[in-house]
Amino acid sequence: MPRQDAGENADGQLSTTSGQPSPPGRPETTDHPPWSGGVDEETRVAVHVEGAVQGVGMRAWIAARARALELRGRATNLRDGSVEIVAQGPWDACEALLRAFGDNPPGKLRSVEYRWEEPGDEPAGFRTS
Repeated sequence: MPRQDAGENADGQLSTTSGQPSPPGRPETTDHPPWSGGVDEETRVAVHVEGAVQGVGMRAWIAARARALELRGRATNLRDGSVEIVAQGPWDACEALLRAFGDNPPGKLRSVEYRWEEPGDEPAGFRTS
């Protein structure tokens, strides 16, 4: 999975694992998945968020943004203290969800990793568990 290190540099910008600053919330790559025909084509992104991200409203924060972007999917607390997100919808909406991690999410992020996946049979709505 591409990884975005959620540490801040001296300028307060998020930095990638390479240590180079990137705009807050911007994933390391915004390349379209190989099966995608463009920004409006259906795709799916799986995201793994580590840090102090449980018990701080992270899943509700993600769900609110995903619903505003009209994405389907889920945000789930994992036993290891991380949060897993699966979101499906137009590529540009999935990318906007990734970028939202630069908008002061609750908790303290250590890393945000994601991978593009082919769309599946994700039910309507966005759930948390």
